[in-house]
Amino acid sequence: MLAVKSVTCDHSPLSGLSAVYSGVVTLVLSALTRHEVVQVSDRRFTYTGPDGSVRSRNDEKNKSILFCGRLLFGFAGRGDLGPKRRSDLWLAQAICEVIEARDTSDQGEILRGIAEKCTALFSRAYKGERHAFIGAGWAHFVEPGDDSPPSSQDDYRPYLATISNFHDASGRELSKVKDEFGIWTRPLMPGEGGFVWAAPNHLAREELDLLTERLAAADGARSPQMIAEYLVGQVKAVAARDPGVGEGLMISALPRASLGSVPRIMALAGSPDLDSQSFLYIPPSGDTTIQLGPVTTCGGGVTSGFEAKPLPPDRETLTQSAAVLPEDPPGLVRRWYLAPIVGSGTEADPYRVETLRQAGGGPIESGADGRPINEQTVVLISSTDHSELMADPRIQPISDLADLDLPIADLEQEKLVWIEAAAGTHGVRSEGSVRDALRKIGGHYQENFDETNFWVR
Repeated sequence: MLAVKSVTCDHSPLSGLSAVYSGVVTLVLSALTRHEVVQVSDRRFTYTGPDGSVRSRNDEKNKSILFCGRLLFGFAGRGDLGPKRRSDLWLAQAICEVIEARDTSDQGEILRGIAEKCTALFSRAYKGERHAFIGAGWAHFVEPGDDSPPSSQDDYRPYLATISNFHDASGRELSKVKDEFGIWTRPLMPGEGGFVWAAPNHLAREELDLLTERLAAADGARSPQMIAEYLVGQVKAVAARDPGVGEGLMISALPRASLGSVPRIMALAGSPDLDSQSFLYIPPSGDTTIQLGPVTTCGGGVTSGFEAKPLPPDRETLTQSAAVLPEDPPGLVRRWYLAPIVGSGTEADPYRVETLRQAGGGPIESGADGRPINEQTVVLISSTDHSELMADPRIQPISDLADLDLPIADLEQEKLVWIEAAAGTHGVRSEGSVRDALRKIGGHYQENFDETNFWVR
């Protein structure tokens, strides 16, 4: 249950508020009607230097979290919270921890617990940086002291909730970051048809008014798909003028008709409809053949990494395709190394694996203070020229990607020396396949290390 007395809402943009946020420059649009809750978030992470210049972008980062089929979350601010350096996983885990510590399923208590965790985390590692989690969903609103449970779907009301250090008690964006995270809730009031809210506020008043009119018409036509299309169109319009907002999107929808008596996760991959909880991934290309999903939790665990794609025509094709390497340019070699973690952890000098400017990826596990736990890690580097890497004494080769499924005993002498040296340093027996040894070495740097997660095309 969620106890709320009175709330106000102000969508007006504030002058002087920078649109550049550390880690994530994003747009989360949430639409509430009497029948549906729909949230659309872009998937672009933008990293900027101290002078405001863009250092890099990633258009395939999830910002969507689903809690118990009742509440959707997006976020704006830091995208790398927690040991996994993923804010979506951090939030899902924080929800689990609050539920366990407080022995409650009350959404108000959960929101307060998350706000306290955010305040503690940002006072240590990210002081002075803007961040907000934006929730949109359904709750049974009661007066303090009223513990009566909901008796039907009609007892639920849609509402918006922000956990933020740059919004005030009425949902207005602030030009100065607060030391503590506050909670703003905005339920759909009796007699209201609906409303839409943007975070951060990239929309002019005219845009917001027009979008609200269109959503009202879509709701009148009982078309959640049309609601989603209007929200998508608005995000794409902002993306066309703001390089911090991407065209890759996640659409999540919770219709009233899908609310059961017991909270649970039962979302389907597909366009919003009248009866089912759903999510739809739209990449920048617009091709929805492959579907990715939000992170989900219902208090007892966290699920991530959902992917759905068409099956090949037969099992033989599946086996063959899984074993075939991509069509690489001539001379490209993919090689695993042990390499140092460098950087000071600022936006201008972020923590990263030293790859000597070559394309590569590897895990960086962080402690509670946001600093890397290890001084080095494993990294897969793709290059047509590995000579500089091989000559650097800080960077030690482990194995070539093409050799992973070979028995260690069958490697040529030079590569045998690589894997045996790396295995010996980490207390790993250099026997069996190269993949087995690499996975055990990688386990020193990431729990449940999976070498297939660091592919760089």
